[in-house]
Amino acid sequence: MDNGVFADRDLYDLLVAAERDQEGLRRVLASITVEEKAMIASELRALPRNRSISEPIREPTYPSLVRDLARRAGRLFDVDDWRRRTRR
Repeated sequence: MDNGVFADRDLYDLLVAAERDQEGLRRVLASITVEEKAMIASELRALPRNRSISEPIREPTYPSLVRDLARRAGRLFDVDDWRRRTRR
């Protein structure tokens, strides 16, 4: 994240963390307020499907994570879903 704006690489990195480092992702998300999570989720949901928000990711290690990037990453910030995940 640079200057409060997500780049595709930021979203991709979050999705990789969701798959490969769930504890690390939990720590990062725990540092974000509920209000901030709701705002981020709302902004990401508002983007058109499969729209790139920055320079495309070149040669991603996990190409399947790039599809519908903003919508999928937005789910990480969904407050209700986040609460369910952190109860574990």
